Amino acid sequence: MNKKVNLKLRDLIEEHGMTQKELATKAGVRENTISNLLKDNKQGVRFETLARIASVFDLNDPNELFEIVDEKENS
Repeated sequence: MNKKVNLKLRDLIEEHGMTQKELATKAGVRENTISNLLKDNKQGVRFETLARIASVFDLNDPNELFEIVDEKENS
């Protein structure tokens, strides 16, 4: 079975009472970047971007930001 990476970004934004725009500003990335990550468009995401997001939420463990799960097959 194939695997995919799920970002826990939506949960983190909600837990911290933040908007996409606020996160983008605090992380120093474009709002469009955050929007794409939330839409499951993760192709070419930069480690620097993930590190900036992790810094905003004061995360120390990568598992707090993402998880690797089985990709569901289309029936």
